[in-house]
This record gives sequence, C-alpha cells and structure tokens, in this order.
Amino acid sequence: MLDIDNFKEYNDVNGHPAGDILLKQLAWVLTRSCRDCDYVSRYGGDEFAIIFPETDEREAAVIIKRLKEIVEESHFDKQEVLSAKKLTVSIGLASYPGSASNKNELVECADKALYTAKRNGRNLLVLASDNIKD
Repeated sequence: MLDIDNFKEYNDVNGHPAGDILLKQLAWVLTRSCRDCDYVSRYGGDEFAIIFPETDEREAAVIIKRLKEIVEESHFDKQEVLSAKKLTVSIGLASYPGSASNKNELVECADKALYTAKRNGRNLLVLASDNIKD
C-alpha cells in the first residue's frame, strides 16, 4: 500500500482538479516503473496498491525502495507547494504468506504498516513483518 504524503495540503493549495492530475501522473510513474507482471491500482483517495506476484518480501522491498526513489526524483506539477518541496510517499509492505494467511489479512497488515510509516514521519517504507502491533 502506498499513500501520497500531504496530499490534502496539495489539494488545498492547488485545488482538486490539480490533485486529480497529480494522481494520474503518479499512476503513470508507478506503472512505468514496475515490472510487466506487477499490478498497480488506485485503492482509494490518494492510496495505491501494488501487487508483486511470485515475489517474496525481501525482493518486494528492493523493488519498493527503487520505486520510492523514482517518485522522489520525478517532477510532478505544482509539487513545490508541499512541505518537502517534492512529492513523497509512505509505503506499507505485507507479504503472503509471510505477513498474512489470507487476502483480507494481507490488506490489513499492509494498511497498518502504511499508517506506521505515516505516524513515524512519512516518506518511509515499513514492512509488516517489522511493524509493532498496536
């Protein structure tokens, strides 16, 4: 699970039409940067889900770290209004069967890891296997 940091701030300053364009730009960057076998989808709001088939957590973490760097190095319209002056993302990574025993648990574990990344300062990757349980 991947979430845009400070997206509300971006929308408040630039307006929702600009926010919609930003979402499309990010979707394009993510899709272009993933492997052909991966699935990138908008999960809701400013949150995306990426599925890495046949990939263990260690391999997925390497891919995600690269994606995170690509997002930070990419230029997005009007990104300078953000606190960091560039677009950053927070990411929660969960794996099956490592973190979860079914699809619902998988989403829940990834979501909890994502919100741990947000609570701990944003622009972070948190692995569900390392996430401290609340």
